[in-house]
Amino acid sequence: MELSSQEANVIYNVRGDLRIEHTSETIELLAKKKQENLNNIYSTSYIDILREDLSNKKLVVRALEIETIEGLYDELSQFIIHGVPGIGKTVLINQFTEQHSNAVYISAKNKSPLSIFSYLTNKIRRLNNEDLLECENLEYSQNALRAELQKTEHLFIVDDCEKDFETAKYLIGLDKYKSKFIFITREIEIFKPCNIHSYPLSPFSEDETKIFLAANNITLDIIEFNNLYLSSKGNPLYLYYFSKYQVNSLPKDIQSYQDSIWSITAVAFIFNAIYY
Repeated sequence: MELSSQEANVIYNVRGDLRIEHTSETIELLAKKKQENLNNIYSTSYIDILREDLSNKKLVVRALEIETIEGLYDELSQFIIHGVPGIGKTVLINQFTEQHSNAVYISAKNKSPLSIFSYLTNKIRRLNNEDLLECENLEYSQNALRAELQKTEHLFIVDDCEKDFETAKYLIGLDKYKSKFIFITREIEIFKPCNIHSYPLSPFSEDETKIFLAANNITLDIIEFNNLYLSSKGNPLYLYYFSKYQVNSLPKDIQSYQDSIWSITAVAFIFNAIYY
């Protein structure tokens, strides 16, 4: 049986216990409610969450690296920062954005392409005091973002790009107009065909390592410091582990340190389970 559609000023459900008046006031109310729901979704500021996560950590301000990033930002419409895990890419970009109030940050980790495009699109629309969009499919969200980029002048930072190469590649290929994009990844090889300027983030220098140790109230003699710097290779995450978890011998790399930490915490858990 074929059903034809009808227009009516009053709509009832099948049971007849729900009545919706199809008036301009109702339409306006529904539209307002929809905007409230979208605003609840897209009012989230990932950069504020990032800053909160890092606020209690004793971090080294990498002035020379920030100066280099500032130079690239002034010169280029987009570039990609890369480095091994724990090298401090996200921390550096957090320090960099302290001087850029127009920054919009998102990580590709645990997010769908649709959510990434929708978030960037609606962040622009919120900043422009425009109604937010409900992006129902990927193509719509991509087209919407292309349109929104034509009327904004902001810095967009996309972190953990190796988690979604195709989305990052699409964003790299967009016309940036007056906006700028910084991409962050730990795997630069996959982005070489994208023809984007890349910047390798350096590990801590010996002086930066000493600053970090001093900030965490760690005192080492020359031999101990040299052994630590050689083992850590100046990796900030390795040094953070060292400041929190003392092991019998220095692990050879980040993964080994994480394995050692797991062993320590596992033993502590078993001990507590037995004696408490």
